[in-house]
Amino acid sequence: MANVFQNDGKDAWAALHNGITTGLRGAHETNGVILQPLQVAERADWDSANRLLNMYREQRIANQAPTWNAVYVPNAGINVPDEYQAFLDQLNAKVITDAGVSDPMKLERLDTERKAAQDKLQKNEYFVNQQWDRYVANNRGKPPLSRSQWEVDFGYSATRLSYQQEVNAAVAAYMREVNTAGGDLLEVGRALGALSDPRQRIPLPQDDDDVLLPSDSWQYWYRAGLSDDIQLFLTTANRWDIKIDETAVKTTRFEDRWSGGFNVSYFGVFGAGGNASNETIKTHAETDTSSIAIHFENIQSFPIDRGQWFKAGIVSRFRDRMPPGFWGQAGRLNLIPTSVTLVRGVKISVNTSSMVADYFFNKRTTGGSAGFSLGPWRVGGGGSRTTIEENYDMRRTATGFEIEDISGRAQVIAVTSIRNADLLAVQVENRALYRSLLDADASEAATLLEESRRSTLNRPADFGIR
Repeated sequence: MANVFQNDGKDAWAALHNGITTGLRGAHETNGVILQPLQVAERADWDSANRLLNMYREQRIANQAPTWNAVYVPNAGINVPDEYQAFLDQLNAKVITDAGVSDPMKLERLDTERKAAQDKLQKNEYFVNQQWDRYVANNRGKPPLSRSQWEVDFGYSATRLSYQQEVNAAVAAYMREVNTAGGDLLEVGRALGALSDPRQRIPLPQDDDDVLLPSDSWQYWYRAGLSDDIQLFLTTANRWDIKIDETAVKTTRFEDRWSGGFNVSYFGVFGAGGNASNETIKTHAETDTSSIAIHFENIQSFPIDRGQWFKAGIVSRFRDRMPPGFWGQAGRLNLIPTSVTLVRGVKISVNTSSMVADYFFNKRTTGGSAGFSLGPWRVGGGGSRTTIEENYDMRRTATGFEIEDISGRAQVIAVTSIRNADLLAVQVENRALYRSLLDADASEAATLLEESRRSTLNRPADFGIR
C-alpha cells in the first residue's frame, strides 16, 4: 500500500483539508461551501501600522478569484468585481428576453449602450493606471507631478470625467425604463446601478512606496475587507492539532469533485530545484516519512465583508436562471470567496528517517537561501509573502525534525468560497466541455482550428465586404 505522502501526496492534502475544516466548523462540509487550502501559504500582511495599506491588502485577497482547483491558487487577472459584472450582464440579457416587455428592442439597445459605456470607462482606467505606473518608474519613484496634476496635464482627467458621465447617463436611462417595467428587470437594474456607483471604489496604496505618495496618486479599488480584528487574533489562542499519517481522516472526494481540475504538487518534504539529488531525497522523503504533525496556536475564519456594490441575494435568487455551465469549471464567478482562514504559531513535526532529516536540516543550515517545502509551507527561499522566511526555528528531534514559526505573525492557510454549481436545483456537468473531448475528437478539432488559421479565405470579400 502506498504511503500517504506518495502519489503526489493527494491523500495528505485530503487529510490536511479535513483537519482545517474540522478545526473551524466540524467535520461536516455544508453543501455549496468549499474550503481550499492554499497551495503556497502566505503571510497575512495586513497587520502593518498603516490602516489604508492594510485595507488594500485585505481587499486584495477578498476580491481575488480562485482557480477551479482542490487547493487555492489565485486566478491571475481575474477578480470578483469583474466576474460579478459579467454575471449581471448575462443575467440582465436573460431577464430582458424573459420579461415580455412591450418594446424589448428598445430595452436591449439601452442595455447595449450601458455595457459599452461601462466597458470604455473600465478600459480607460486600466490604461491610465498603466501610464501612471510608467511615469512613476521613469522618474525613479519620485514623479515631479502629483497624479491629479499629471492627469489634468495629459488629458486623462477630462477623459475619465467624460466616460463617467456617459456611464451615469446610460445607466440612468436604462433604470428609467426598467423602473416602469418593474419585477426582475428592476431588481437586476438596481444591482447594475449599485455596481456602477463610483463611490463603491476607494483609493488605496498598494505598497510602502505608494504610502509615501499623495493619496491622489493611488489606484481605486472596490470596497472589500475582513470583518474581524487581526490584532486580537495575534494575541489570543485557539489551539488546534492536525496529524497526517495513514490513519488520518481524509476529506471524501477531495480530488474528483473538481471534475479534473485538480492540480497540485507533492505534499511532503522536498528540496529546491529538480536535479537528481533532490529527486532522490524526495523519493526517500515520500517512503521514509511516516507522519507530519501540525500545531496551530490559533486558527480562525475571517468573514469577507464587501461593499454595497455586491448583492449576494441577487446571485442566490437568480442562480438557476443562468445557462448551463455558467457556474462550472469554464464559467464565470464560479467561486465567490466568503472567508479567509488564518493561523498563528505554526509548528510542524516531521517523523522521518535520520537520512531525510539530516539532508534537509543540513541543506537549510548550510545551503543559503535555497529553501524547501512542507506541504503549503515554504521555508526560506526568499519571497516577500511566503510563510516562514522571516523568523523560524528548525531543530532535530529523536524521530526527525521540527519547524516552528516564531514571528508572532499570522498566515493565510485557506480560503472558503461559495460554489454555486453545487446549489443548482438541477445539477449539470461542471467539467468544461472542451476538456471532455475524446482524443480523436480533440485531434480533429485541433486540425480544423489550424486549417482555419491557415485558410486563404481571409480577404475582405470572403467575409461579404465589398
